[in-house]
Amino acid sequence: MGPEQRLAEIVRQHLGGVLFHVTDQANLESVDQHGLLSRDEARLRDVSAALPGGSPLTQELDERAMLTDYVFLGFFPSRVMPAHPEQRRRRPRTLHIDPSILLKRGVRLALGPANHRNTDTYSVGRAFAKIDWEVFEPEFDAKAIMNAARVDRVWKYEILVPKVVERAYIVGIE
Repeated sequence: MGPEQRLAEIVRQHLGGVLFHVTDQANLESVDQHGLLSRDEARLRDVSAALPGGSPLTQELDERAMLTDYVFLGFFPSRVMPAHPEQRRRRPRTLHIDPSILLKRGVRLALGPANHRNTDTYSVGRAFAKIDWEVFEPEFDAKAIMNAARVDRVWKYEILVPKVVERAYIVGIE
């Protein structure tokens, strides 16, 4: 079993069983029709989200980091809530993504916020060896002040899926 399969199994068995993407209720019809599209792929297909995620700043940072052809997923649901200037209209919905998406060609793992300059991004296979696994151990004291930065960093890991998360990978909505 390769590292991509191992990571998918770890997600299934120890991290809640799924990966996460948060969108808005207003986008669900488009997601049902097209899957989750990267910003570039949506432009190419002429599909527009009713309430696109990200603030103008994060969209600019994604552009600079050349991340606009990726869909962002998280290991934890609280990590992926998009910022938006019209928060009062937001009706967030968490999409559950089958972890087998990690086996898809071109998927990358950012060991922190992907659009930050100091975040390293790797293929899933290479990232597997660099994940801070100790944070997930039962005896790890996540509340200890000396461990807070490590826990925060792991919560910010992002999975980058090129172009589209096909509808078949979306296994639930809450």
